[in-house]
Amino acid sequence: MKFDVNWNVAHFAQDFQDSFQETMEILGMKFTQAISSNIWDWPDGGTRDIVDTGQLRDSQQLIYTGPINAQFNWTAEYAAAVHQGATFKNGRVMRGRPWTEYTMNNFDVLETFSTIFRSKQ
Repeated sequence: MKFDVNWNVAHFAQDFQDSFQETMEILGMKFTQAISSNIWDWPDGGTRDIVDTGQLRDSQQLIYTGPINAQFNWTAEYAAAVHQGATFKNGRVMRGRPWTEYTMNNFDVLETFSTIFRSKQ
């Protein structure tokens, strides 16, 4: 009696790629949520979001540089200053609001990917 076991690596690879991309879409939403959340310290002692015009939040781009490689960009001219902080010509210092660091510390990318991937099996 013959017995065969076949494993479709192409199917596995496609599920892996799809799961990665779904995870990156969710991560992008989490970055947007962080920018829009009232969690950022403000000079007046309070907290608020970091949305003034919406340009920074809306400038987020997710670019796939390969099947399982992704890059997030924020194209607003002042994105780096908001994220990293800045000192202006007049000496005013703006504290950084690193929304990517906050998100990565509060969102489990690996667990999210694993859950999505397992759901495809």
